[in-house]
Amino acid sequence: MPRWFNTAGPCDPADHYMLPVMRRLPSVRRLIDRKAYFVVHAPRQVGKTTSLLALARELTAEGRYCAVLLSLEVGAWASEASAYNAQTGACSGVCGHYTQIVWSSTSALGCGYATCGAGEIWVCNYDPRGNILGQKA
Repeated sequence: MPRWFNTAGPCDPADHYMLPVMRRLPSVRRLIDRKAYFVVHAPRQVGKTTSLLALARELTAEGRYCAVLLSLEVGAWASEASAYNAQTGACSGVCGHYTQIVWSSTSALGCGYATCGAGEIWVCNYDPRGNILGQKA
């Protein structure tokens, strides 16, 4: 079957021309085993997304790792920016979600999940925490 070039979305090696992703798998395993975890924020480029999805599938299939693809919709939180005055730190409505995602001293985000029936419950914590009364984001 002929393959074609895809620049509009994730690629499938059987259908599209692409570089072999799996040759990177040993180096990714070494990073994980050394606890050098990595997070890719907003992999908007098609190649990154395709590679990450392929590596995640392979790692998860081995049974030793659990690769998690987490897509957070923070658009609603970011829309709270209009209620927040960055100069004064005042909030004229709901803005707690927004101030936490832009809190200046926050440098890490940790998330965990548990299954509950057919669903999942996710909990994320910021470190150091933000939204401290009397302080500005």
